[in-house]
Formats: sequence, structure tokens, C-alpha cells
Amino acid sequence: MSVSRTFRLLPLCAGVSSIVFFTLVVARCEYRFVLPLGFWLAYYGGVASAACLSRLRSKSGLALRSAQAALAVLVLWAAGHSFQVHLTQLGDARNEVRAYLDGLDEGTVVETYGWLVHLPHFDVSDDSPYHVQRVSRRPIPQRNPLVGSEEIDAPYGDVQARRPDVLVVPEFTAREYLPRQLGEGMAESAVGERAQANMDARAFFRSVLSDSLEGYEVALVAGPKLPVWAEALGAEPVQVHASVGNRQWILVRSDR
Repeated sequence: MSVSRTFRLLPLCAGVSSIVFFTLVVARCEYRFVLPLGFWLAYYGGVASAACLSRLRSKSGLALRSAQAALAVLVLWAAGHSFQVHLTQLGDARNEVRAYLDGLDEGTVVETYGWLVHLPHFDVSDDSPYHVQRVSRRPIPQRNPLVGSEEIDAPYGDVQARRPDVLVVPEFTAREYLPRQLGEGMAESAVGERAQANMDARAFFRSVLSDSLEGYEVALVAGPKLPVWAEALGAEPVQVHASVGNRQWILVRSDR
């Protein structure tokens, strides 16, 4: 095999190696873990498209125009999926949560949970009407800190003792503690197994999602919203990395 032919295999080797030596090793199935393979395979799609158009230039004009139209449809189809992600980001549920929090009374205590990537943008300025505290069983020194908040290491179920005024719960954070139905060939990750073994967290987040948490009631379930014209065209919110397109639950203390 010539050197030039060997180089043609480099994109394929790079893509396959990312699957074999990383994705399979970490045993993850989220979209982002196959993105490298898709990126490198796109090289072959571009080369094949260019070769097809080059050969058809010597044929009839109808054949060339048909091929160009078909490729244009494929590009628009792919761009449409990407555009749906951007629209989902623009209509992210966290925007609605931020607006809700801005209307809280002065001195309100807001409690939240989970990774920073799943949380809304909290106002931690001196002019903010509320104070934020984040509860987790992860040791505080090991956390990626939520700047401007109070970090608390305590059982989730002790919420009655802490008595925050408002709870902000990303749906992904709640569901990672609850058993889920796995598809054929899927297995729960080690991280998921450890989370679901936390019975205090399971009971707490199950009651949040079922609106049965003692002393609290659901005030808002915010979800991603697309423009009316996009929905009319059949577009739907896209969930990526369990962050974009993620719903947010807001609960308020009943005796406030």
C-alpha cells in the first residue's frame, strides 16, 4: 500500500481509536463520547461528495443538478438538527428559573443540588434578593465550588431542619439517584450505582419529583421552550449532556 493510501486511513484510525481506547474504557454511552468518531468520518463524506460532483460534471446537467440538490438537502438536514440545539439553548429552562428567582423577597434562602453544569445562573451579587446554599454529600474540598454560595455537607432529607425557603432542583440531578429502566445491552455505570445506593437521596428526590416533599410544594416546573414558528416546523427541544434541554423544578416552603 502506498504512503498516500496509508494516510487516507488516518482519520478512520483516529475515530476508531477514540472509541476503543477511551469510550469503551470509561463505559459511557452519551452522545459526546462518539463525537470524535463522527468528526473524523466527516472527512470521508466530504471527499466522497467532492468526487461524486467531479465525475458528474462530465455528464448531463440534470445529473449534476440532481446530485447538488441531494447534497444540499443532506447539509440542510444536518444543519437543522444543529439549529434545534441552538434554539433549545436560547429557550433553556434555566432562563425561566433565573427570572423567577429575581422576583423573590429580600432575604430568601434558596437551596440547590447537583453539578454546576446542570444549575441555573444564580445572582450572587450584593444586590441579590436571595442567598444560595448548595447541599451535597460530596466532601466540600472536592467540589467545584458554586462561587458566592454556602456549601453544605449534610443529608438531603434534613431539609426540614435547614428550612430553606425555595428549592431549585435540576431534573437530571434528581433522576441520577432514582433507578431507571435500562435499554437492551445497557448497564448502570458505577457512578449511577453509588448514587442509587444513597437511600436518603433516593427518598428525597423521589418526593421532589412527585410533589410529596413534606413542608414544600411545587411552584414551577420549567422546561425548554422553542419559538412557535420552530414548533410549527416540527422542531423539538434537544437534550444534550443532560444539561441542555434539562427541566428544572422549583419548590417553595408551604408556610412562607
